[in-house]
Amino acid sequence: MSHTRQNTIAESDKNQMDEARVAEYLQRHTDFFARHRELLAELVISHGENLGEGSVVSLVDRQVSLLREKNSALEKQQQELQEVALQNDRIQERLHRIVLQALVVSDINQGIRELTDSLAREFELEYVQLRFFVDESRPLDDIDRAFCIVSQSAQTAMRGFVPTSRPVCGQLNVSQKKHIFGRHGAAIRSGVFIPLCSDMLRGIIAMGTASKSRFVESMDTLYLQRLGELVAASFVRFVK
Repeated sequence: MSHTRQNTIAESDKNQMDEARVAEYLQRHTDFFARHRELLAELVISHGENLGEGSVVSLVDRQVSLLREKNSALEKQQQELQEVALQNDRIQERLHRIVLQALVVSDINQGIRELTDSLAREFELEYVQLRFFVDESRPLDDIDRAFCIVSQSAQTAMRGFVPTSRPVCGQLNVSQKKHIFGRHGAAIRSGVFIPLCSDMLRGIIAMGTASKSRFVESMDTLYLQRLGELVAASFVRFVK
């Protein structure tokens, strides 16, 4: 290697070390430019990406630009949070109306019809069903048989999909859609099962839609779980 080449490499290494020391110093002394304001007017930063190759901007301009970008990102995040809050408020209002309606009915069959109609209307759903799990040896005389699942195989299919008290969202299999939605099952591409759990009454609210992306496994189910708890509590008074 030539002597000139060695000197060039050594000079490059020295410059990199000096830059690292300068950067470290400025990180430790963030008020440096506040104490040396005269340097701000002389410092420039290459900004070829936005201003054209070879263009420069002052340090202050660059800082202002970065602050604007950060502010824009924060504003966008705030708007997204506000939209989520508004959506949650709308959901709470809808659930409030639905539950109030369920509490004032005097007949459980009327209550089931009104509840399913309200859910379909409030949440713009094509298919909503409510079914109670019934033991053949202990029928629920006050409930229309159309609202009951008596078949043990059907109950097994439903409980297998909702193994806990938490709602489950996503794509339903053929057997589940058949047991709940009957002839409409083939049109359903996504749905949610909301368990109805109490000491004396067990069942399920099933909501389905032709949209594949309306109900997905990752969606939050807190409000759906509360709906199931409130509906079960309001209907249990009809069970003797």
